[in-house]
Amino acid sequence: MPSTPEQKYLALIMAGKSASTGTLNTVFEQLKPVNPSFLTGEWVGGHFELPKVAPDVAQHADWVLSKVAWGKVFRADGNVDPLVLLDPGAKVVETEFCGVVSAAIVSDKIPFIDYLRYVNDDTVAGQSCVGNATLAKFLGIPPFHFYMKKRRSTKL
Repeated sequence: MPSTPEQKYLALIMAGKSASTGTLNTVFEQLKPVNPSFLTGEWVGGHFELPKVAPDVAQHADWVLSKVAWGKVFRADGNVDPLVLLDPGAKVVETEFCGVVSAAIVSDKIPFIDYLRYVNDDTVAGQSCVGNATLAKFLGIPPFHFYMKKRRSTKL
C-alpha cells in the first residue's frame, strides 16, 4: 500500500482515470513544490476524468482534450509552449497555492493557472484552475487534475 504522497499519486495514475476530485486534491496538496528550472524540457501527459461540471464547460473541455497535443515545452527563459491550440503563450512562475510556493503556468491570454507539484524526477502533478482557485470555487468549477512525464530526448 502506498505510504508517501508521491507513491499515492503514482498509484492514482496507474489506476486509471477514476480518482475523485477530493482524493486528487488531498494528495496534490501534500506533494512537494517544483522549481520552475526543474521543468525545462518537453513533457507529455495525461489527465484524470473531468469532474462533474456544467454541461457546456464539460463539452468544451472534452473538445479541447480531443483536439490538442497533450503536453508542454518549458524553456530556460521561463516561457512555456503549452502545445495547446487555444493558447500559444504562457509563462512559468512561482506562486503560492494551498500554502506552498511552487511553479505554476500562467496563460498570457486565457484566464487559467496550472499549479504544479513534484512527484518524482520524471513526473509532475498539475491542478488547473479557471482564473484562480478562489474564482473557480466561487463559480463552482472544480479543478482539473493532470500529470506530465518528462521526455528525456529533448534538447533545448
